[in-house]
Amino acid sequence: MTFPTDVVSDRDNVFLNTLEFAETATYRVASTDTSTSITVQVEDGADTVQDDAFIVRLSSATVAAPQKGDQVIRSGEIYTVRFVSDDYYGVYTLECEREEEIT
Repeated sequence: MTFPTDVVSDRDNVFLNTLEFAETATYRVASTDTSTSITVQVEDGADTVQDDAFIVRLSSATVAAPQKGDQVIRSGEIYTVRFVSDDYYGVYTLECEREEEIT
């Protein structure tokens, strides 16, 4: 195996495995208003961004081209994608921020 194939294998079998580090969420593409179920690895809490935001990693095989303005729906909460990293060995890193409630 080569390093890139090892990374893809670890991505799918460890980091994006819901029995290990991952969870299921919904990805909504803003430009087409289409949604799909995705498996993501989430970092949230005090050490990541802020209380109403989190970092999410997802496979480029699941979402081919994530964009700022798209949404991740997690546990019924809607978060907007504010930053998208480059595709690194088949993994995107997104910074997502919770939508403000309108009262």
